[in-house]
Amino acid sequence: MKLLYSFVLIFIINSSLNGQVNQLPPLLTFTQTETISIQPNVAVVCFELRKEFTQVGKNRLIDIFTELEISSRLFGVDQRNIKLFPTTQDSIGFVKKGIITLHDLDKLDALHLSLRQRNVGVVYTHLTHSNLNYYKQKAYLSGIKKAKTQALELSKILNAGLGKVYSINESSLQVVNNTKSKVSPNNYIHNLAEINLVLELEISYLLN
Repeated sequence: MKLLYSFVLIFIINSSLNGQVNQLPPLLTFTQTETISIQPNVAVVCFELRKEFTQVGKNRLIDIFTELEISSRLFGVDQRNIKLFPTTQDSIGFVKKGIITLHDLDKLDALHLSLRQRNVGVVYTHLTHSNLNYYKQKAYLSGIKKAKTQALELSKILNAGLGKVYSINESSLQVVNNTKSKVSPNNYIHNLAEINLVLELEISYLLN
């Protein structure tokens, strides 16, 4: 795990206007962005099975994807790691979507190749980490620490005392995938790369 960078946007809110009801105290507010690089250890693969209306009849009401058919087309995948969603339909036919959670990334290439050979479409592959909350907490604490350092420096410039933390809000959290893949008729290769956890915090301090 590496802390790649942090970005700080500083602005001051001073709402001590005369005659204003429910006035906010003078605040020093930062938008702090922390980015952490993490080696992924889990892949979430979203897949879909399709059948055209001509294969089954457009008005068929029962689920046309049988359990046996699904298990055969997902052969080799641990059933405990598969989550299926209700069958839907679009203008072409019936669609069964699901998610495979893979905890061994060494098997990711073989999984993709197996799905393609069985005519299972891959909607997306998302890499993540099984303990993502741990890294989120590290980014959170790092962001607060750096924001306080910046706040102390700026409060001195403003000739004001820095008070307690007024509020901390999580503006956004993203997990950015950087892995690229190469596809050939008989192979599927993922060049695994680190993922980036990007946490944005809005932190306000009271000014004395």
